Formats: sequence, structure tokens, C-alpha cells
Amino acid sequence: MQALDCRGNWMEGWANDPTLEILVDKLPDRSELHFECRNGLYFAESDGYVSFISKKDPTIPDDGFGGAHQTLIMQDRTVLSFKGGWSSRAGVANKLGFTECMDVSLTDEPKSWERGYTFLAGHVTYEFAKNAVWEFLPEVNLVRVDKDSSFLDSSEEQSHAIEHQGEDREYIYVPMRVDNPCGTCKGAKKYPWMGKEKSCIKCLGTGHHLPKSKLYHRTNHDKLKIPFLDTETELKWHISGRVPKDFQQVATILSSDVEEIYSLTNTKEEYWPEATYDVKLPDGSIRQANELIWLNSRTFREGERQGYRSTSIGDVVVLENDTVWQCASLGWDPVPITKERMRT
Repeated sequence: MQALDCRGNWMEGWANDPTLEILVDKLPDRSELHFECRNGLYFAESDGYVSFISKKDPTIPDDGFGGAHQTLIMQDRTVLSFKGGWSSRAGVANKLGFTECMDVSLTDEPKSWERGYTFLAGHVTYEFAKNAVWEFLPEVNLVRVDKDSSFLDSSEEQSHAIEHQGEDREYIYVPMRVDNPCGTCKGAKKYPWMGKEKSCIKCLGTGHHLPKSKLYHRTNHDKLKIPFLDTETELKWHISGRVPKDFQQVATILSSDVEEIYSLTNTKEEYWPEATYDVKLPDGSIRQANELIWLNSRTFREGERQGYRSTSIGDVVVLENDTVWQCASLGWDPVPITKERMRT
């Protein structure tokens, strides 16, 4: 599924939260989805599209969805059928630790898009929505709202770069217009982050696009033998961006050069998340190294280190062009992209 256009429905005059409306090339059929269950919520995602249904006990029929019969293909390829079931929301799926997602309005009909109605109330992964916003709505941020604490995180960097899975709270993402857009790229001009203000988070004040790459570290790194050899299975990266077992995103790096990313995320004289040495950008301007690094952490405290290790053999970088590279004993090896079901 690919986003062809995106816009905000700001619900002006209504009490509802703003929503995203997204035009896609083709909505997937349920037969293409493979579900897993956590705490009575059946969840599936494919190419950015998300589907879920709530059913505490499949053996007990109910009148949900008018008593319709549901047929779900599970991740182990078994077929589950039951009567009824109930709708749910992205906040519940996020709380249960599934791939982060958003409630949106979807259509794959260009005529519906043009007239502005007859959309499907649907769901997409946060990554899919974020990419659509960055491409079509540079003046909009996706803002995280913690539902049980009424906490509104208005910094796009924090919303974009934080790892949320596994948190014991319900949260959603809501589109919000940027109040003070950058005069060049129209992105957010300034924002508070870690006790200080930085310039535009999209171009760092350069007026030029800066590529954004995701850095994933292996969580079982201490158990690896050097040189790295994965004897269990050849590493593959899922086309949806779903993270394989034993990996965790630790940062987003404003670079598309894997060697530069390696250098930026290795501790030398300075601890790499806090490094202040100068880095030359493609436009010739100079920025501190830590300005090119967005850490995935909500637990930052001024003066407190989080224990980020240096990037090393076995770690993975996903570039903005969706190519994937794994750090090897010498250089970087390409990682194949797959649509196959991933082991969990």
C-alpha cells in the first residue's frame, strides 16, 4: 500500500480530535492479513495498513458487527472463525505493544478523494502516517497524546523518535498544525528538546532536505561471537518496517552515509549521544554531532546518561530510501527486504 496524497481534517466546530485523510493506491483485502492476539485484541498489519478486532472469547458468539461471522487467518496460517466481535481503537493496540498505529480515514478511490467524503474509518502504522505527512503535509506534526495522563507531547522530534512499545498506558497520535513554520522548508522552526532549543527539525535551518536513517541495535549483542555470524537464520527486514526479534531502534540519524552514521554513533573522546564535535553538512554548513542524532528515550534527565553502547557488528541501519544495511566485521552488508511473516 502506498500513500498518494494526505490532508488533515481539523474537525473545526466539533469536539473530535483532528484526523488524517489518506488516499492510497490500493487497500489490502483481509485475506492478505495475518493476525496475532494479545489480551483479546486480534491485530494484523501489512504494508502500513492495520486491522484489528476485539473478541475476548471466540467460542462465545455475540451481536457485535450485527452478529456477522468473522474469519481471520492467524500468523501460523491457522483459520479462526467466530460470530460477532467488536471494534477497537489505535490507543488500545498501542498500549498492548503492537506495531504503533493511528486511526485515520482511508480511500483508494480518487473520486471519493476529490469530493471529500465516503472514506473508510481505518488504521495505519505510525510509520506509514509519518511518511505520508512528511511527503504531503510539511506544515503538520504528529503529536502523541497519552490518554490516561492527558499528556500532550508537542515536540515532533519526541513523537517521531521515541520507542513506545510495551508502555503500560493508552496513547494515540493526532495531527497538529505547526504554529511557527520554517520559512524555507515549512517544517517546525524551533522546539524545546533536552533543556535547549534547536532550529528546524527538518532542515536544521539549512533550507535543504536532510536524510533520516534509523539505527537499530541488537538487544542480544553481549551474546554474539566476534566476528559476527548469525547461525540461526539469515537476517531479513520486513517491508512494513516491523522490527525483527532481538533488535531495538535506538536513534534516528540525520545522514544517509552508513560510515558517517557509524562514526556518529561510536564513543571516542565524547559519549556519542552528547558529542559536540563539528560535522560538515552537504550544504557546507557546520553542526554539532549531537544535533544530527535523535535518541529514542522518554527517560532523559539533564546530566544523566542512558547507557547507549556504540554501534558495532550485527547492528542495522535503515536508510530513508528503505535499503537496509548490517554492520559487518569489515564494512556494511546489505540486508534483503521480505514480505514474509516474521518470527516473534
